[in-house]
Amino acid sequence: MIISLMKILIKFPHEPQQLIALICFLVFIIPNNSVSQTTQEGILNIGFTQTIHSSILNEKRTIWIHIPEAYSDSEEAYPVVYLLDGNTHFKSVVGMIEALSSKNNSIIPKLIVVGILNTDRLRDLTPKHGNKENGPNTSGGGETFMAFMQKELIPFIDKTYPTKPYRLFIGHSLGGLTVINTMLKRPEIFNSYIALDPSLWWSDSATLQEAKMILNNKKLSNETLYVAIANTMTTNMTLKNVVQDTSKQTQHIRDILEFSTQVVPKSTSELEFKYQYYPNEGHSSLPLIATYDALRYIFLWYDLDKTYIPLIINPKINETTLIKTLTDHYEIVSSKLGYTVLPPESLVNQFGYGCLRRKLFDKAEVFFKLNVKNYPNKSNVFDSLGDFYSEVGEIDKAIIAFKKAINTGKGNRYSKDKLNALLAKADRP
Repeated sequence: MIISLMKILIKFPHEPQQLIALICFLVFIIPNNSVSQTTQEGILNIGFTQTIHSSILNEKRTIWIHIPEAYSDSEEAYPVVYLLDGNTHFKSVVGMIEALSSKNNSIIPKLIVVGILNTDRLRDLTPKHGNKENGPNTSGGGETFMAFMQKELIPFIDKTYPTKPYRLFIGHSLGGLTVINTMLKRPEIFNSYIALDPSLWWSDSATLQEAKMILNNKKLSNETLYVAIANTMTTNMTLKNVVQDTSKQTQHIRDILEFSTQVVPKSTSELEFKYQYYPNEGHSSLPLIATYDALRYIFLWYDLDKTYIPLIINPKINETTLIKTLTDHYEIVSSKLGYTVLPPESLVNQFGYGCLRRKLFDKAEVFFKLNVKNYPNKSNVFDSLGDFYSEVGEIDKAIIAFKKAINTGKGNRYSKDKLNALLAKADRP
């Protein structure tokens, strides 16, 4: 969020005092923190491996799991990304999500990532049997694979890890085909879908043909789909003339274009949908940039509006308006995710300290008290309130706040140090 907020600086070319104030506020609230996960000195860890037995598939399945770093010292729970071809895309998707959900750049929520490794990719990622020119043809096991996900994998993840009831499904190529087929056949499993250059041509375009019927007989107003289209056209072809082509070589892109420009827009499904064509990306290079764009689109409503910090430093905006604007935003976020989301403690704390350093004491107080209200079982919110009271000279209230911090949750050492310093300065026992 903070990085995106810097873009508003260009809006103050003729208001130097507001510009300087805004820069100072941004500098004050940007924390200095490490974003890498560590398990021991010298090792960076972004996740771990787990194996589960599937009775439905009659085999063991390996998954790679990433849990947000904050979980190690909190009781938070998170939405979950289920990622097909996990061995190929896990590292890039985890890194992207970590960057977009950091304290400095909270554009999307923190997410658990479950990367699903393949045993028989052709079997699992094809909903119907289809022709395969070379090698053994095990295709057509997609529905069984989705039964495994719905009845075994997802319940296991929900039981074992701190999950929230919002799920995102990502797949590339045949994985993208599986994503779209799942949305059509089992929309109750996931909330959002990212289909990266999906292989809708498979089995004589069977899923494309099914989509024409299903999307006109099923309401998907609570679902979101992002489709990314790579440039797989032959030389001298364009988006305009490729749709007139009938060769086998262009069927892949023609089917995706038909789905994206005709089938979905003309349907009655009410699906929240966006597609994007990437003229400079091929089938294999597409996933990295397109996944980034897809996450930004799907969570467009998550990031706090970039005009919020100017509201904070605006002397005409009172404390009541500030808190209402903040809480209204997270009510929208809650409605989108399907569960209550409070303004994040760390973000509100940053706003509080930013105001405190600028001597906007009334505004600082309401931010710190909002955190106390929302997170009464967290020691740090009382420590921050104690810092506020110390700064404004209300020593008795500061002592009470620091004592509360010490006795809340696991407590903390720094509150003890602050309390002892205050008691010594006030010459109290």
